[in-house]
Formats: sequence, structure tokens, C-alpha cells
Amino acid sequence: NSFSDYILRKVENDSLSYMVEKLSGNMLKKSVYLGNKIKNGAVKDAAIKNAAYFAVSLLIFGDELPDELPPEARELAQKEYALVKSMNGYERSFLFPYMINYQKLKPAAHYADTTACSRYYAAMGWYSQSSFPLFNGNGEKLRNTSQTLQALLITYCLFLDSDGSRDFDLWRCIYDAAALKGGGADDLDVFDYKSLLVKVYGQNPNLEELDSDKNLDRLYREAQELPSPEGEAE
Repeated sequence: NSFSDYILRKVENDSLSYMVEKLSGNMLKKSVYLGNKIKNGAVKDAAIKNAAYFAVSLLIFGDELPDELPPEARELAQKEYALVKSMNGYERSFLFPYMINYQKLKPAAHYADTTACSRYYAAMGWYSQSSFPLFNGNGEKLRNTSQTLQALLITYCLFLDSDGSRDFDLWRCIYDAAALKGGGADDLDVFDYKSLLVKVYGQNPNLEELDSDKNLDRLYREAQELPSPEGEAE
């Protein structure tokens, strides 16, 4: 067990940390690209929030945010990063409509040994603490449309190759390692959203129509048939 833990720590330090940082940068760039391209206000807003979401991870890694990041996304990312740095427990997120336990981003055990490990742990904590539930909480099945749009755009970006980069391959390596260590996610995952994208919007989705009533009605009907739990915001 100690040997397997050592191997996992070495992989995290030598490879996974780089993958998470690279994937975050790639996804930020693609989110900015979509935000500049999309005209639909609600979908554009989702893309900007996604850019801020990935920007938080880059700030955790100590990277400079790119000049092309829209001012509103930059401001959101910096406010959220201040909460990440505080690690003060449950606080209301600037990016998500629920509370996040920022204390869980504090590096534990060997992860505090080096700056690289600390940043990797915090970045993975950021991603694992944030989810995109289909419904808002409070015991009512109220559609969480804005975050559903974010999840659809993230999935679209993940399969949108740029500069010869295969971001899905990076994601799969990171996801498999996280699942091996702590189990899989409880919410809908990338495969679920990819299935929904294709079923509802087709192989080449028109992003301007992501939030049409007809498409969203069908998406939520199709989501009911998926085996994964639907999840609610807290």
C-alpha cells in the first residue's frame, strides 16, 4: 500500500500536475474563443464564467492570466481565488450558486511538502469541489439552466482540439487517476454531457441554440434516462 501511494505521489508530482495546469490553460483559451464568438447572451455569459472557472486554476498554479481574458472573467476569477487562498471553510462562491468548502483545498499530508504538490492538490480540490448540477437545490426540481449551459460548453471545448492538442486525453488521464484514488464523481460526467449534446443538438451543435426552450426541454427529458445521479446545488 505504501509503495502504491509512493508511485501515485510520484505520478502526481511528475505528470498529473503538469496535465492539470496545461488542461486548465487550454480550456481557458477555448472558453474565451467561444465567448468572443457567441452572440446569444445567456450562452456567452456561460462561456465567460467558464473562462473564469479555469482561470482560478491557473491562479492556483501561480500563472499569469492571459491578456485576452475578458475583464468580467478576470474579476470573477480574482474574487474566487481570494476565497481559495483563504481556505476558511464554507463560503458563498462568486462563480457558483452554492457554498463551497474552501478548507478542503488546503494541502494535506505529503501534498504540503512542495509548492508543486500543494498547487496540484488545491487545483484538484477546486475542480472536485465545484459541480454543475442540472437542478437547483432547496428540495425543488428547479432547472439550473445557467450551469447546465456551462457544462455543455465545457464538454464541447473538451472535444474541440486546438494546436494539435487532445484535451480529452488529458482529462481522461486526470479523471482516471482521481477515480483510482478517491472514487468517481456523483454528478453527470463528461460522457453523460457528450451523449446529451449529440442526442439533443447533433454532431455539430449550433451553440447559439443551446438555451432554446425546445432544446432544453428535450435535454432534461433525455437526462432523466441517464443512469448517473442528477444532483442538486446546495
